Amino acid sequence: MAEKGSFWTSTATILTAIGTLLAGFVALATFIVSQDWFGGTAKPPGDAPSHIEISNKLFWGPDEISLDDSGSIDLDKQPPDRDTYTGDIYLTMRKTAFGTLFLWNADSTPSASDCATYLSKRSTSEQIPIDPGSKICAYTDEGRYALLVFKETGDQWLIEVTVWAYRDV
Repeated sequence: MAEKGSFWTSTATILTAIGTLLAGFVALATFIVSQDWFGGTAKPPGDAPSHIEISNKLFWGPDEISLDDSGSIDLDKQPPDRDTYTGDIYLTMRKTAFGTLFLWNADSTPSASDCATYLSKRSTSEQIPIDPGSKICAYTDEGRYALLVFKETGDQWLIEVTVWAYRDV
């Protein structure tokens, strides 16, 4: 009889341990997803940081520039200077972009205030994957905010660039 009770006690203990581990994994997965650690790609406007209101006065654009497979863009120049080593946004092999960026995943087009708001709390310096239609908010070295909308044309990117005049430095 002791062996039979021991078997059922062990089985119950094992099932309890498995259930506890599963609950822990679910809690950990929920925590990781909620932290937005994956390239600053929270979907606006849900869970927005505190709103920053800035003027929509333009510094340059909206206008289109083209860029080959890789290179950088200095958004503080009029027009933005391509293929510089001191750019605000860098493209790598037509697949990713990096700089101080936020990938805007909503269907809407962000305003200057939208870009400033999300860049203030959710920007990343990690590489962001780019596809045709990607909308990326950028923060420049001279304190301006910009929006880049990527369009693919053959072997180049056609990028609609808007740079707002606001500077916070």
